[in-house]
Amino acid sequence: MAARATYTREMRTPVDGTHCVGWLTRVVRTSLAGDTAWSFGAEAIRMVGGLAVFFVLVRALGTDGFGEFAAIAAVVAFVVPLAQVGASLLLVQRVRRDDHSIDDAFATAFTMVIVGGVVASLFTVGGVALVPGLSVSATAWLCAGELLGGAVTSLCAYTAIAAGRLRVYAQTTAILTGVRVAAAIALLSTGSTSVVKWALLQAIALSVTGGVILVRTRRTFGVHRTWARIRRYDVLEGAPYSASLAVFSAQDGIDKPILRSAGWINDAGLYGAAYRVPTLAMLPIQALLVASYNRTFTEGKRGLAATMAFARRLLAPSVAYAVVVGALMVLAAPLCVPILGKEFADAVPIVRWLGLLPLLRVLQYFPANALTGAGYQRVRLWLLISTLVINLALCLAWIPDHSWRGALAATFVGETWYVVVLWIATRWLLAVEGRRPSVMPA
Repeated sequence: MAARATYTREMRTPVDGTHCVGWLTRVVRTSLAGDTAWSFGAEAIRMVGGLAVFFVLVRALGTDGFGEFAAIAAVVAFVVPLAQVGASLLLVQRVRRDDHSIDDAFATAFTMVIVGGVVASLFTVGGVALVPGLSVSATAWLCAGELLGGAVTSLCAYTAIAAGRLRVYAQTTAILTGVRVAAAIALLSTGSTSVVKWALLQAIALSVTGGVILVRTRRTFGVHRTWARIRRYDVLEGAPYSASLAVFSAQDGIDKPILRSAGWINDAGLYGAAYRVPTLAMLPIQALLVASYNRTFTEGKRGLAATMAFARRLLAPSVAYAVVVGALMVLAAPLCVPILGKEFADAVPIVRWLGLLPLLRVLQYFPANALTGAGYQRVRLWLLISTLVINLALCLAWIPDHSWRGALAATFVGETWYVVVLWIATRWLLAVEGRRPSVMPA
């Protein structure tokens, strides 16, 4: 066996002179900062790619076409986490906290993704067929791409996270983003304004990419099994993750299809376009959340006090970022016109109002993740459900008469409610754990 290299106190050069490892390199390789750097790189690529796809689709589909696509995409976004039955996060939990082998964890998760994707696609297409104004064909192709090809690629990315290989996660994200951009450019080059054609192009691109990434993942992480028997325990354990993601997607996107169904077709396109701005602006925060998954689950072994202590360390800089990016949204909103075109001039005030959203989201994400890491995912789910009920009721009451103004008002009321009840629940559970430190959540 080769002699193990020893290092000087400065940790700069091995005594045996084999190679030089700088301080920054060690940080990037071993710490949360390094994981965040890789994750941020992935999210930056996703942000640039998302902007590119967004601009291309707006130009290619026009206001009405983009409004229809935004409505269908909101429906599919709600179904995606339900179809996966929480498989991706369950894989991370089992590898990092429960000490399962990555082979067994991946096989179970992959089976859940494929079976769930097929079943969910059938139900989604059947449901959309009953909704006037939405294309069944576009929905079918969008489901095929997102619930199968996209879901497999996403699972492979989370496999890299579970293995502590954020570099591979970043590479997978970059490949997926590049494929989406290529598909959008292909649509624009055809001169087509068809939502169905876009959904078909994306389905083909995502399916091929999913197959290639699957082969790469098996080779990189030594995964030998891709199929496993799904047990009742697997579904029960993954369901809270799945339901939470689905409910969040619903309360985040339910206003868009309601706008279109209420007859505000042009405003639905404006609102859908404007809503992409805070979504893209929050990608650096998403990078930090992704990088902290492993640490959050690890801290969860010691209870909610430990996960909240970790969350508070990340909260202060995130709040500062949210305030800055919100102010920039207010100031830079008029740039929508030269970037998107004159037909999107009415989106300027929507973007300005949405500048409040990043701060509300930051105040939610970190306590919510602390609950998840400590085993209180079901508490998080019920709080999300209450938010969805409030948001849906207000959207149905206000959007028919007030268009995007009603949608904004419903959004802010729901988001504020979620912030308040999250922090109240967290403080209450901390008090409970303080009185019964030996009791861990089920």
